[in-house]
Amino acid sequence: MGPTVKPNFAAMAKSASLDKQILQNSLNNFFQLIGDLLQEGQNVEVDLYEFGKFSAINRQIIYAPINKQKPSAF
Repeated sequence: MGPTVKPNFAAMAKSASLDKQILQNSLNNFFQLIGDLLQEGQNVEVDLYEFGKFSAINRQIIYAPINKQKPSAF
């Protein structure tokens, strides 16, 4: 089973000021590592800064996009 949405690695790499191939390989390795940790039954949380946060709790993967809030008026 493949992903339902194909990532735009070129746009992501440009946003992160990285080479496309480096970003793609890094993300592939990242997801492989999450899979390996989940097989061991561990909880995982990875902060991707401006790209959001990935959490894996009880073998369920959750992606939380960054919440850019407006500055407070106070």
